[in-house]
Amino acid sequence: MFFSAATRYQLLPRLDRWVLNETMRQLQPHAALLSGWNTSFAINISGQSLGDAEFADFARATLKSSGIDPKWITWKSQRVPPSATSKSPSGLFRA
Repeated sequence: MFFSAATRYQLLPRLDRWVLNETMRQLQPHAALLSGWNTSFAINISGQSLGDAEFADFARATLKSSGIDPKWITWKSQRVPPSATSKSPSGLFRA
């Protein structure tokens, strides 16, 4: 029910930003330890965020400022019909 309401009221991009910020905040203190491991963390992104032109820049800036190696992050998203987003999501996945 929560996600249905969040979707309906276009709140998922705000939630996605919170999740990314919180993930980086929790990983930062362990960055040195994690650097010796072959590990990955999956972050789910909503279709609304994939269609948000500003989300890719936000994600890049958040990762950069966190000091977390971007190779540790795997982006996940449900399939989104083309009509659900107005922009191409490719900006998020460029290095």
